[in-house]
Amino acid sequence: MKVLVIEDDVDIANCIKKSLAIERCIVETASNGRRGISLARLNEYDAIVLDFHLGDMTGDNVSCSIRAYK
Repeated sequence: MKVLVIEDDVDIANCIKKSLAIERCIVETASNGRRGISLARLNEYDAIVLDFHLGDMTGDNVSCSIRAYK
């Protein structure tokens, strides 16, 4: 399973990444909403773990941008 984690707190992102890797997931991370949108547009993911309170935009805005593109 390929998962995108969009999380601006590096420690939380690393914890999620390590936990998913134990379950044999391929994990990519983005530290802000714009990068997350960019990755989601370039790649296919089975799941996206999205923080609601990102530094540059809200999780709602990120989600809407990703869904509008797909």
